[in-house]
Amino acid sequence: MRQIQGLAWLIRVWVAAAAVMLLAACAPEGVFVSMAETGGPEEQFSLGKRYEEGSFGTRNYERAARWYRKAARQGHQEAQLRLGDLYETGLGVERDLRQARDWYAKAAKRSKDRDIHLCLEAERKRTNVEKIYRAEKKAKKR
Repeated sequence: MRQIQGLAWLIRVWVAAAAVMLLAACAPEGVFVSMAETGGPEEQFSLGKRYEEGSFGTRNYERAARWYRKAARQGHQEAQLRLGDLYETGLGVERDLRQARDWYAKAAKRSKDRDIHLCLEAERKRTNVEKIYRAEKKAKKR
């Protein structure tokens, strides 16, 4: 009897989780915007990621950058890293290698708060952008 009750409970939990995931996937953009406006950096990062990935139909890098910036200013490491990527590539923002380098540096310093692999990736990107920035600056002087 306990096994049947346990199995029934597990099925109810699984169905509820599936319903939440389905609602999240089908929720209109406004729901996520409201959550990001009232929420913290994790909700803001999530909305930025949805814009970057085109979850609302088409990719919108400008909006992604805006929401990443809000989360990044509050210390969200992955938002700092992605914002650096946007500045490096010029997607949604004017290409600015100094900004990219600075955001990568901020993300690299957050190793104690987040995953170490993100820290290492940010440091690698910061180093690469620094080299590109110096080369471009040197070429302009010629």
